[in-house]
Amino acid sequence: MHHIIQRLERTTVELHERTLALRRSEEEFRALFDHVFEGVFRAAPDGSLLMANRALVDMLGYASPEELRHVDLSRDVYVGDADRRRYGGASAMTASSGTPRFRSSARRQRALRPGQRAPRFATPPRSRV
Repeated sequence: MHHIIQRLERTTVELHERTLALRRSEEEFRALFDHVFEGVFRAAPDGSLLMANRALVDMLGYASPEELRHVDLSRDVYVGDADRRRYGGASAMTASSGTPRFRSSARRQRALRPGQRAPRFATPPRSRV
């Protein structure tokens, strides 16, 4: 019985350590995602936007990430058919590092403000949701 209790205690400690490591990893990802100057988004396989950073929201002229989430990426953001096709297949976007990415022209919701850069963005791997 004592052996079982010790094993449970070790498992509990390991689980707690893994939970803390996961939390730190999520915080690091969020800090990078939120503060990078490039526009970054994550989309579901159907093309719906799951998340976008503030840089992309500003580059495209939307008021908030929530407003941008209601946009049809293929219709409202991508300018040309080539970008739409490239967006549709992750294999076409894969860089030598294995991370899907590409650069594309994009439609803006509002005009650029003085000193604001034109849209330039890359996508992290799409969700398998």
